[in-house]
Amino acid sequence: MLSAIRDIGRLVIKKTMKIERTIEGKILVINVNSYNNSYHYAGIHIEDFDSGRIEQYLYKEGESKGNNPAPFCPLTEPKKTFKKNSNWLKQCREVKTDDFSLNVSEILNILIDKENQIITELLQKIQTIANNINKFFTIKINEKFLGEYEVFRKCFLQLKEKKLKKSANIGVCSICGETEKEVSGKVDVFKFYTIDKPGFIAGGFKEIDAWKNYPVCRNCKSDLEWGRKFLENNLNFKFYGLNYLLIPRLLVGG
Repeated sequence: MLSAIRDIGRLVIKKTMKIERTIEGKILVINVNSYNNSYHYAGIHIEDFDSGRIEQYLYKEGESKGNNPAPFCPLTEPKKTFKKNSNWLKQCREVKTDDFSLNVSEILNILIDKENQIITELLQKIQTIANNINKFFTIKINEKFLGEYEVFRKCFLQLKEKKLKKSANIGVCSICGETEKEVSGKVDVFKFYTIDKPGFIAGGFKEIDAWKNYPVCRNCKSDLEWGRKFLENNLNFKFYGLNYLLIPRLLVGG
């Protein structure tokens, strides 16, 4: 099953197959602008979600649940969502980059200083949007989304790699069967098990050994992600109230 999804992902990456997805909703955008060599809070505006700009949003579906830090996330409770975004920016302060056009620490300080005002304005803006419409939250700096800046793109990728390294080692990938420099057991494209409960972890119940359960190399992880996106947007159906994915076995490999 997983190898079939991997093959589909490879074809998507090669542009042989296309992901046609449309996410609808409204984005509540905090605006921060710079002038006179300093940053200033410039209010909140609402705009439509544009599926063609997902990379600029730094939005990754399914990764912004709970209290995990995120640069772009569904808007639930304004205060919690604001904290989630602020915590992500805090981690970006440590990112090394050649782009010195932004002062992340100063931007973060402005947001924290204006937190109460921002929360109040978010609550007011939410009232203008119907309850059945998806709502998202993010920040724009000088009219640009975070993904349009090198420092935030780097942060997004580095934090993703850091998550994988919590359970990584040299081994054989369970998908492609090849010996890789590094495989990880913390690949959550499909959640077959959890590593926060000792009974699910191999090798002495230690998180560092969880990679032995489901070792996957970086390339296959990327292929699986693209393959799952294609399935969810093109081969997803319901039967008796349950969601199913139709997984074809390709005659021609990816």
